[in-house]
Amino acid sequence: MFEFTKNNHFKFGYTDSPWFENRKTPDQIFTCAYGQAEHQMSFREANIYAANYIANIATDDISIMLSGGSDSEITARSFLDAGIPFRAAVMRFKNDKNKHDITYAIDFCQHHGINIDFYDLDVEKYLFTKEFEQTVRQYQTTAERATSIWLAKQIPNFAILGQGEPVVIKYLGEWSFQEKERICSWNKYWIFNDIPGIPGFHQFSPEQILSVLTDDLTLELINDCTPYRSNDKIKHQFYKKHYPEFKMRTKYTGFENIAAINNPMRNRILYTFPYFIGEWQQPYSEALRAMRP
Repeated sequence: MFEFTKNNHFKFGYTDSPWFENRKTPDQIFTCAYGQAEHQMSFREANIYAANYIANIATDDISIMLSGGSDSEITARSFLDAGIPFRAAVMRFKNDKNKHDITYAIDFCQHHGINIDFYDLDVEKYLFTKEFEQTVRQYQTTAERATSIWLAKQIPNFAILGQGEPVVIKYLGEWSFQEKERICSWNKYWIFNDIPGIPGFHQFSPEQILSVLTDDLTLELINDCTPYRSNDKIKHQFYKKHYPEFKMRTKYTGFENIAAINNPMRNRILYTFPYFIGEWQQPYSEALRAMRP
């Protein structure tokens, strides 16, 4: 099995089944496990460490999937920091339906002299194809993630997806580390097909996750010094702290201009597969103890 995360430390699955398998019945419980960090690092140091590690195991030239979002930009910045060359893979919807989103990725690449490979998709047509339906069923996913999987299939190089950022949330009055089942659909694509690549840069190493859990901004959050109940609300602030050159902006999905199609599609998927939305939580203090060196 390829090293999709460092030493394949991140594991996901369901009760009564081995790791890295699909849900078999609606009543199975989604569960996860993470490895222990070898070193305590800052967020930016941990990302550089991950970039260098990935470069050493990559089986081909590296392509980073850039959407225009903050998570993929931080992934790209990590490889720039490490001095590791890569190409950008940008999915472009027909009739510029996601231009408002990918403009950030294009501007970023032009500023840093990064070569871009555009992959054009008629997304309004794709959402009604058998390929889309099969992707949803096979990887138990959503429309937005299915298009990302489509992009991954087109990339001939070693593809890296900039997702997997650690989520800390106040759940039933207790601060917890959280993972969502539908997020793991990206991992399923790479693992089920045994395709070398990185389905989640931000969860690649325990060091990256630990750096988020122990950061001052996270500690302010879990000590209830902010009005927020999730670190998702301070994500751009967090990135700006560690990457002062990062430009804060409106968060997009890229699907805003096709909401008339996507929203009913999302509801149909949830109605057909209501059990694909499992969530796993681990108390923050337990996660910290498990990941610290």
